[in-house]
Amino acid sequence: MFRMHQKRNVDFHTGKILGIKDHIVTWTKPKSCPSGLDKALFAILPQSIKLREIRFRVETNGFRSLEITIVTTLLDSSLYPKDALAELYSMRWNVEIDLRHLKTTMQMEHLSTKTPQMVRNDYYMHLLAYNLIRILMFQSGKEYGVSSLLILSRLKIVDKVLEQ
Repeated sequence: MFRMHQKRNVDFHTGKILGIKDHIVTWTKPKSCPSGLDKALFAILPQSIKLREIRFRVETNGFRSLEITIVTTLLDSSLYPKDALAELYSMRWNVEIDLRHLKTTMQMEHLSTKTPQMVRNDYYMHLLAYNLIRILMFQSGKEYGVSSLLILSRLKIVDKVLEQ
């Protein structure tokens, strides 16, 4: 699943229509290899692929509403309803934001190690420290009857205050 580029034209009157702003289309392989793609990889790509295009509206208080078009290989609309895919995409977005926050908080934007093995070690140490912190948050939340998500949201608020 990925977000459709805003310059790409989507016509929901074509293909197999599954619902409002929900259809299955066939994308074909270009005749020549794009400049950013390896020729060997291009050669093994299929001539065409069926994809599902879905458009939904995201409304957030205090922000302008957005229309987002996503493309997925999950074609079965009864197994993967449009609303569920929209929710999955929004969860993916939150994961990316959380990972960015994690990298900043754990000071992982720039690793000072030079060799691949040391980068792996550095990464695993950060991962271990993060998991230990999350376990501590979960245990303290359980002991005091507070959700660990609430603890995390309060920590993010504290981080924002400290940044100012």
